[in-house]
Amino acid sequence: MAAFVEPALPKAGGLGYHGRMRTALLCVVLLLLGIIIGVDSVRSGPPPGFPPVGEIRALIRQRAPHVFLEELADAMSAMTLDGADLRALLAVLDQRSIQETAAEAATVEAIRGILLLENGHPADAMPRLGRALRDSEDHDERAAILQQLYQAAWSAGREDEFRRLTSDTALLKEFPGELEFSLKALAGRNLGPPAKRQLKMAMGWLILLLLPWFIGEWRVRRWRQQFPAGSDRQGPYFAFSRTPVAATASFFSAALALACNLPAGFGFARAFWPGVIHLAAAWLLAGWPAFRLDREVRGTTWSYAAWLRNVTGMAAVNAVLLVVPVAAWFILRAMTAGLPLWPVTWPLGVGLGFPALCGALFLLYPLLVPWLLPMRRVPADRCPDWAAGLGVPLYRWNTDGGKIFNALTFGYLTPTQAIAVTSSFADGFPPGTLTAILEHEKGHLARGHLFTYFLLLLAASLVGGVYAVTWPLQVQRWLMTGPTPGQLIWFLAVILTVTVVFRRLARDYEVEADASAAAAVGRETYLQALTDLTLANFLPERVRAGEEPLGIHPPLQERKRRLRVADGDYFETGRPPAPAILVALWRSRLALDWKAGQAEAEHLCALDYHLTATDPAGRLKELAARHAGFGAEALVRGDGSGLEILACAQKACARRADPPLPADRLCLLCSAGMQAALNEPGLAWSAAPNGCRLLRPGKGTE
Repeated sequence: MAAFVEPALPKAGGLGYHGRMRTALLCVVLLLLGIIIGVDSVRSGPPPGFPPVGEIRALIRQRAPHVFLEELADAMSAMTLDGADLRALLAVLDQRSIQETAAEAATVEAIRGILLLENGHPADAMPRLGRALRDSEDHDERAAILQQLYQAAWSAGREDEFRRLTSDTALLKEFPGELEFSLKALAGRNLGPPAKRQLKMAMGWLILLLLPWFIGEWRVRRWRQQFPAGSDRQGPYFAFSRTPVAATASFFSAALALACNLPAGFGFARAFWPGVIHLAAAWLLAGWPAFRLDREVRGTTWSYAAWLRNVTGMAAVNAVLLVVPVAAWFILRAMTAGLPLWPVTWPLGVGLGFPALCGALFLLYPLLVPWLLPMRRVPADRCPDWAAGLGVPLYRWNTDGGKIFNALTFGYLTPTQAIAVTSSFADGFPPGTLTAILEHEKGHLARGHLFTYFLLLLAASLVGGVYAVTWPLQVQRWLMTGPTPGQLIWFLAVILTVTVVFRRLARDYEVEADASAAAAVGRETYLQALTDLTLANFLPERVRAGEEPLGIHPPLQERKRRLRVADGDYFETGRPPAPAILVALWRSRLALDWKAGQAEAEHLCALDYHLTATDPAGRLKELAARHAGFGAEALVRGDGSGLEILACAQKACARRADPPLPADRLCLLCSAGMQAALNEPGLAWSAAPNGCRLLRPGKGTE
């Protein structure tokens, strides 16, 4: 058994835990904004060591645009040019004094084209390189420009554009071999692989598509072997269902298909949509084994389509931390494609644009929740009595046949906030339970928890803004050519860090919302509703290590402890005795009661509760510990009013015995034994649905 005596809930006085956290996050947001603006201001001018205009013009006159950037880096004693160097260079190239002659203008145009090519804009580079090729008067320079033009055409897949730009008769005579080779290579690239190779690629693509299903089927069969029907499946299934293996395998399968360039082998110029379709198909197949196991273990009756929509929707809602920055990345990529080198020429635009886009998407995301999940809004005049005074819109979440009993709150700002209740919960539970759970959701809104989540997510997006103004060239390439392994690791590290902070914060806020609900409907009334919900959802009361790696909700037993410990000294059992032992114990006591009389049975109970403490408070704690030893949950009230047996294991075993034992008689004998052991005449005993109370006169019951 274990006793818990330290209050675990955040203090309600003063600013409050959530208020302090909100203030801290606001300070972090302002600090990061200041860093973004400050870094951009410091790096707005030419960097130290940047060559003067005359030296740059001398490099241009060498007529070697293909090595110009390397020569400039050597002049600055640098390995490569960074974003600040390129921004200063582009400003110099815009000056008319740098290109006074036609030859200089052609070289500058070629340098601009090479900059676009090397930074993810091959299609935009081709017209500039074509003009430079036409206007250049130096043979070696023209040969270098032609090679750069071929690379741009290859990267952009623009054979026709390359053919048009090199159709000049003089050019064909000057570089016949180079042009013939380039045109053949580009034509062969567009033809795709031969039929035999395509067949092998199709087989490989099919294997990758089926891989997530195979992994899921193997895991389900292995789980069934470990936990056959009839065994304790509650905790293991909870852990199994929370593991994101299906989603990970589906993403891995799609990423591998793209890495192997399979879409290009079948004539797809762009791999994005084939990758999305592959991901959706892999996810569709990967879910089937989990769906069949869910029907078997939890006894659900809904269709696979309904299960898949709800699971996918919940995954999308929970993945907001990943979905929003990726969506912002796509928007910035489209902007950069239309404004080449924009992240380099104006880093502040991306530095502030990324968090601004993320913030807007975070605020709009709750509007998608009723669409992602099958929800419909309940008209205000048709709201049930248990939702009276809700203060926000109520949504009915269709989970018929799915046995999902839940309620959730969404919306970071007041205009978008709402509460949703699953249809299984609304139709299958009494109004008192629904009211208690809704008080928990209202607690989230009243304490501003969701707005604090928004501030945390906004602060995380501002970290990306700091990265954008500090390393603009890397951001330019990230947007146009995709992240490098190092950038991907950096991104995932930020996501993981924010996820850890978010889940820690969410667990604390769940406890605060529990406290709000307990204050509104009563501690034990709320905990009983929470217990009923936990059992209905097939969730374990106690979560062992590894059973909830990603959850934001504390396990039921911890939530009970956190609420009860605020009202006194809480005692719970670690290893309750087997029910058969308690049943045998009470059968012997009842036999003594029948044969020797009630007084002897009460005396025997008093001996079982033999107490050694001398002070009344100590005797109550000792008695609570004895009950915890029998498997009960007990609370010695902090105000000294008495003892509560919150979940009496002896009463529960009597009801479940075969045949059942007379619970009323059991309570009569047990209460008399407790009162005799305490030897405090002023204590009044009263029964409770799952236990009993021993209270001093004039004290409340809740």
